[in-house]
Amino acid sequence: MVIKTIMNKIIIAVVLIHSFCVAQMQELNNTIYLDEVAVYSDSKKKHEKKYKTKGKQNSTISTALNTTFYFLIKNPPKGVIKTIKFFFNEQKNLQAKNVEFDLLFVDALDKKTLRKKGTIKRYRFQISKTHRGEIELDIYPLEIQLDNSFFIGIQRVDNSPSMGIDFTIDCNSRKGDTIYVNDAQNNLWHEIPNSNIKTELRVFENID
Repeated sequence: MVIKTIMNKIIIAVVLIHSFCVAQMQELNNTIYLDEVAVYSDSKKKHEKKYKTKGKQNSTISTALNTTFYFLIKNPPKGVIKTIKFFFNEQKNLQAKNVEFDLLFVDALDKKTLRKKGTIKRYRFQISKTHRGEIELDIYPLEIQLDNSFFIGIQRVDNSPSMGIDFTIDCNSRKGDTIYVNDAQNNLWHEIPNSNIKTELRVFENID
């Protein structure tokens, strides 16, 4: 995938999450915040395609500071990402905390190129301790162009001390898929086989 963006520097995005909220871009003091979603025209909606990671939801994952989960988005629609959706903290009796993540878009097609960490676009978002269920992030104003398969990464970056599981992300079970886990502090990689992170993309297709 070639990730095209009009921005020449890494943009750190902070997402203020409310339950089942979709957000839009606002610029303040060189930090891009996501607020309520813009209303897109009917003509654009006609060319919107949805992409979902496949499999049966049957597990969750959690992680410590500076550990990153990567998973492959295989053959998405070609176009500009409009939104991306994840599913957090649906586990019962979870002692959740406010947590902060970097969302990474990695220009890589396989495990070998992923570990070389080619072109990376990085954006930031938060999940409140009261949040349960889906979040949908507005990516469209970033103008991220999809041309091929690529990896998405989710890295926890808050400094809150973790005393056990304090957030979860829903995962799917699917034969042949893999979640790659990178412990940056210890420079270690390991794999969660036959799994992916439950994710939904909405993409505005390229129309000639």
